[in-house]
Amino acid sequence: MMKCAIYCRLSKEDVVQAESAGFAFKSESIRNQRDLLLSYADEMGWEVYKVYVDEDYSGADRNRPAFLQLLADAEAGRFSIVLCKTQSRFTRDMELVERYIHDLFPRWGIRFVALLDHADTEVRGNKKARQINGLVNEWYLEDLSENIKAVLDNKRRKGEFIGSFPPYGYKKSSANRNRLVIDPEAAEVVRLIFSLASRGYGKRRIADTLNSMRIPNPTKYKSQQGLAYVNSMARDETGLWNRTTVGRILSNEVYTGVMVQGKRRKLSYKHSHVIEVPSDNWIRVEGTHEAIISKEEFELVRQQLCQRRREGKKGTPHMLAGKVICSHCGSIMRKITNGCKNRQYEYLRCDRCKTSVKLDLLEEEVRSRISNYISQFCSHSKDRQPGPEPGISGTDIVESLSHHMLSRCRKGIRQCVKALEAIYIDISTGRLTREQSRDIISSLVSRKEELEKQQRDILEQMKKSGAGLYAENGSDNMNGKKSVSNSGLHFWNSNNDFMREASAALVDTVFVERKDITAGMQKVLIRWTF
Repeated sequence: MMKCAIYCRLSKEDVVQAESAGFAFKSESIRNQRDLLLSYADEMGWEVYKVYVDEDYSGADRNRPAFLQLLADAEAGRFSIVLCKTQSRFTRDMELVERYIHDLFPRWGIRFVALLDHADTEVRGNKKARQINGLVNEWYLEDLSENIKAVLDNKRRKGEFIGSFPPYGYKKSSANRNRLVIDPEAAEVVRLIFSLASRGYGKRRIADTLNSMRIPNPTKYKSQQGLAYVNSMARDETGLWNRTTVGRILSNEVYTGVMVQGKRRKLSYKHSHVIEVPSDNWIRVEGTHEAIISKEEFELVRQQLCQRRREGKKGTPHMLAGKVICSHCGSIMRKITNGCKNRQYEYLRCDRCKTSVKLDLLEEEVRSRISNYISQFCSHSKDRQPGPEPGISGTDIVESLSHHMLSRCRKGIRQCVKALEAIYIDISTGRLTREQSRDIISSLVSRKEELEKQQRDILEQMKKSGAGLYAENGSDNMNGKKSVSNSGLHFWNSNNDFMREASAALVDTVFVERKDITAGMQKVLIRWTF
């Protein structure tokens, strides 16, 4: 008695078509295929070696588990007939039709029979019919693929989210699965990431900060939310952040309320190879969902990322990153490191003109000029006297910087308050538990207290200085000016974070000329932002 192998397959497309027509579920369809083929095998007097079943697999998929097992058993000679309901159940790929049905199966002594197509490799005149069936099946796949693409592109252009899993910081609306709504807990982490980046933190340092706060990374977080999300790029399951994950969040425009889709596409329906799509061809729709980050903050961070050529070992760029320009050709000067392992020197160098300057000396020069302005301000706070450079006074510097820092503090405090309110509402309604929110609440409270202290310190120093810019009563106080000046000078000059903030807020561009070897001098021109 001849042995036959029965192969049954049902794809997702078949399920959709069957259910839309009111037919049975997929398990019943597979059962119908099996019953039909078992009955035919019994009628032909064939012994059934095994029934191979693939559910939810396309006919173009070459990695179907049961299909691959069938081929391995066929090559091993465990049966002599492969029986399917139709040729398309075996494959819709014309290349596989030729490779197996018309080439390898005959070599292995395997007869292929498709019951409803009347395809039978034992019938010589039947080959052209099988080839036509193969072409028709492949055309069907091509048409189906193009139709699906058209439907999905139409959804993208309407601003509907069509991904399986929403971006970190969002979740799918329960009322409309194609619409994104803010996930309060994750959204606060996104705000924290952008806040740290806007303060000069590098991606590595941000990742280290999040890990120290025991905040799970997006993959771990989605798993904790019960989502069947798998990140194929993840190196481990520790739930730790890394610079790549942080970088993806910082460069994702979705956080500004803009839906950006179509960044990648499959090269062909025949395989799963994905290629990157040029950014000009992405599908962007404005205002499809609530923003987590303002466009201004996103653009600020984007510019910082573009300017930063390379982070230091501590994950923080130097304070003049992307702002130092060669006076001779206008190129941005990049950082290089020279010296031995134990003693290294950092330089900024122009690749075109070979203009170079030691980074620590340049940073010290910028600090010195800012410090001179602050000294002039603290000593002459009531009178707007000129500073070290014509047309610029110390009051200009401190006013501009104070506006910037106070604005940042107040904005950060508002964000923290809003986030805490949202989390407490979610806790009260049962959407979140205190256990789930403990770490992020602690982080937000600490951040809020830190910003409030910074705000108080700045206001106090401005009040003591006598400028009256932000004093509560708006009056000048010149009593004890000498001691106040010294304390104010110490406050502004002793704070490294302030100096970094000052450079980011006040320095627009630093122009560096070649060093005059004879005179031992190197000219540096600073263009301020005010």
